[in-house]
Amino acid sequence: MFQKVTGSFSFQVCRKLQSADSSATLITLAGPAVRIPIKFIEKKPLTADTKRFRFALPSADHSLGIPIGNFIQLTVTVDGKQETRSYTPISTNEDRGHIDLAIKIYPPTIQNPRGGIVTQYLDQLKKGDEVLMSGPLGLLRYNGHGTFLISSGRFSLGTAKTFMELGMLCGGSGVTAMIPILRTMLKEDDEKPQCSLVYSNVTDRDIIMQDELSSLSSKHRKRLKVWYTVERPTKTNWKYGVGRINDKVIQTFMPVPAAGVLVLVCGPRPMVAACKALLLDLHYTNEMIFIFSNPP
Repeated sequence: MFQKVTGSFSFQVCRKLQSADSSATLITLAGPAVRIPIKFIEKKPLTADTKRFRFALPSADHSLGIPIGNFIQLTVTVDGKQETRSYTPISTNEDRGHIDLAIKIYPPTIQNPRGGIVTQYLDQLKKGDEVLMSGPLGLLRYNGHGTFLISSGRFSLGTAKTFMELGMLCGGSGVTAMIPILRTMLKEDDEKPQCSLVYSNVTDRDIIMQDELSSLSSKHRKRLKVWYTVERPTKTNWKYGVGRINDKVIQTFMPVPAAGVLVLVCGPRPMVAACKALLLDLHYTNEMIFIFSNPP
């Protein structure tokens, strides 16, 4: 079966396995069951509908303390009801005093009259407003040098496996799940794993963190290849793909299915479902695939 991020490693296990990069004198996250109030600082546009939200950690000396590949949850109260959503930070454990999140705002539509309940709430926050944060959570973590620890359930220690080639299929804000892994992996003085990332969006104006992705791929040409594909390009000189991720895209840019290959998938549910079917049809085994869940 495909593995979904529906729970978390035991927090005690997470802390024992915390990497040197994640260690700090003051760690903010205290476990999936512990909700910590954090204050909204500011937001800045990344695209027309995606913004970078910055929240203050308890002090200027605090680090988030999240294992690479894990995520956090924000809990807010909307119309008297608590709502919780999951996000992967785009800030790092080296950042002190704040956490950054890239969040796409979903306004009401004919198909969804209420829109994104939580994202609209977050978009109305004023400086100093508080939300609750908990974590770390997740069934996958990157331990470094091509080794991933993948769990089959919330209280499972997980199985460590080293991969030589890494594929990433992402859409929209799903790219945020890939960025921390790429940053960490490419800092290592290794030739492996080789990585190929395909990033799908509706238009080229929807691409977030393109500058960082382009910088990483340019600096690490031998290890990282990035390909964008959009349904409706707005640039006349668009030099990347047009359309959604299909079998040809996967065959062209993803590593060939084999032992030592892992493909990570994150994005909107329809895109994830389509990629799942394509990968299976192309003979990738269940052990070669990890799907991050992407709650609405």
